[in-house]
Amino acid sequence: MPRWLTVAAFAAMLCAACLAGGAPERKAKPMLHVNGKPALVLGLYENPTDDARLKEAVAAGFNLIQCAAKPEALDRVGAAGAKAWVNLGGGLDLSTETAVRRGRLEGTVNSLKAHPALLIWEAPDEALWNCSYGPLGTLEETVYPAMHRAAEGRADFAPWKARIARTDDLLRRGLLDLAQAEREAFWRAIGQSDPAPAVRPDLAVKAAKTMAAGMAAGVRAVRAADPKHPVWFNHAPRNAVGALKMFNTEADAAGCDIYPIPFNMVNGHSDLVDTTPASVGAYTERMRIGAPGKLCFMVLQGFGWIDITAEPEKVKDDRIGRRPTWQETRFMAYDALLHGADALMWWGTAYAADKKEGGTKDLNTALWRDLLRIARELRALEPLLVAPAAAPGPKLTLEENPSSHDGAGLVSTLRQAGGKTLLIVANERSTGRAFTVSGLPAALEGKPIYRLGTTETVTVRSGAFRDGVRGWDVHVYATSRDLEP
Repeated sequence: MPRWLTVAAFAAMLCAACLAGGAPERKAKPMLHVNGKPALVLGLYENPTDDARLKEAVAAGFNLIQCAAKPEALDRVGAAGAKAWVNLGGGLDLSTETAVRRGRLEGTVNSLKAHPALLIWEAPDEALWNCSYGPLGTLEETVYPAMHRAAEGRADFAPWKARIARTDDLLRRGLLDLAQAEREAFWRAIGQSDPAPAVRPDLAVKAAKTMAAGMAAGVRAVRAADPKHPVWFNHAPRNAVGALKMFNTEADAAGCDIYPIPFNMVNGHSDLVDTTPASVGAYTERMRIGAPGKLCFMVLQGFGWIDITAEPEKVKDDRIGRRPTWQETRFMAYDALLHGADALMWWGTAYAADKKEGGTKDLNTALWRDLLRIARELRALEPLLVAPAAAPGPKLTLEENPSSHDGAGLVSTLRQAGGKTLLIVANERSTGRAFTVSGLPAALEGKPIYRLGTTETVTVRSGAFRDGVRGWDVHVYATSRDLEP
């Protein structure tokens, strides 16, 4: 069971000014601070209905569970030895119906703020992205079909079909204002009413600015009622950095969900050029840039795309819809941490189930067991993972290789605490690479370094050692096997 937190101690470390009733301090930190010490937070969106599954998760090292805004839900999680986060939903946006929403928001906060299991408030999920994604989805599902129905059966259907295609083309070219004008002209010409006149992709940027101001006001209201608990914004793996900064103005923590497995042309969860497993690290960097000086929470993949689609036959091929492997699950966790994540959450475990006889579902999947395994591994490394990174760190030199990676692709960190040393090396490319680590501390000279999780050791000579790492894999080296789970 993990050591656990008191809300007051968490808040004292997160926002030094809270004791005086001021706003949280926003200095960059290597990790969350709990009970006066850095702590690693590992969270689950799933709140298991089965007590045994909940206890299993907590025992493995998960220490933050999403809860409904109900005292009894927090009671249960607290009794299991974990803490809770509560999503405040759209009520955090005070841009409209301000008085009514503020009253409801303050009511929710005041009803739970003293609960010993509460740790974090969350803003509505992916709110910024939904300013544009929502209208676009409605166009696809409602407006375009209505336009086609309005034109069908006419003797001159072809010209109307061409106008619909023109509207869609303008939209897909990013000319949102022209697409809207063409859409309005279509309905006027055909003599019917637009079934969704309020759906306006061309106003998405304006809507985002309005919502950002409303969210900022909502966070200030939460902070006024409860200065002890931080507010976290989870974004989609989309959005411009400027828009992220605008939305994160009052946030205490921000990050995004990113689910890149399997890496293929069908899974478009990342809209970066890099859509590989290493997009996790790339998005972690992007989220930190979009919320400078604030905590970074990253949401990782706890499902396969086949688990959440309404048409599983379209992703039944394992190359398209499969769940992450152990190596991929482990890589994504370390990749986020190496790029500065302060907390890791996993989404989708409630949907990742194997079929049993009789049509029942078995949630004890290989992926679930892998997540328990990575939680145990990271929890065992916690004392060093939360220690400051060595500066300057060791140098990694890659050997020449037939691949086109040109000497890039390895990321690493060196941490020391309690007389122990931890070195993590991750390969963010698809091909294996041989490398040399140099510039290691003099105290390691001539000593064996264990590659945790294996029987391998390396010995430091002249401040260096040589090894190789598979593509999209991680090596964890330490001076003590006590750091193994």
